[in-house]
Amino acid sequence: MSDKAAKILVIDDEHEVCQTLKVVFDAFGFQVLLAPTAEAAWSLLFSGKSPDIIILDFLLPGESGPSFHKRLKENERFKNISVIPFTSLLESAGKDFSLVRDFVMNRDVMPPTGQRAIVPKSLSSEGKPIPSGLLLAVAHALAKMGKPVPTSLRESLRKILRNIT
Repeated sequence: MSDKAAKILVIDDEHEVCQTLKVVFDAFGFQVLLAPTAEAAWSLLFSGKSPDIIILDFLLPGESGPSFHKRLKENERFKNISVIPFTSLLESAGKDFSLVRDFVMNRDVMPPTGQRAIVPKSLSSEGKPIPSGLLLAVAHALAKMGKPVPTSLRESLRKILRNIT
């Protein structure tokens, strides 16, 4: 893997989700770092392993995803890292959606037109595929940073679009 490959940090306490995202993004040529908590993510960040993109779950043990995001954006060293919210909170009936509302209202980068501000997490041990919205969000974040989108990711997105139209 090239040193120039974009780095993605996945912050999620669900081991299966982390492993699935690692396999998928490794295959696209990304360097993938995993952290099961916000605290573990901070340790990685302060150890010098700064990612280009963070895929962030909302419901984490300890510090929540939105709290982590707020602190990240207040830190001069890390405030320019693209953050993609990835949560099952959108599908959870009866939850307090103030976390979602506050996060969307305070986001620094809006998603491409027509894409949700938050990518719903729909991975499970039953083999649900990676949401196409997550792949699109990663490609969009790279483009906004002026970084190349891997050819294999572009091709996958083209296939997804062909199946939709």
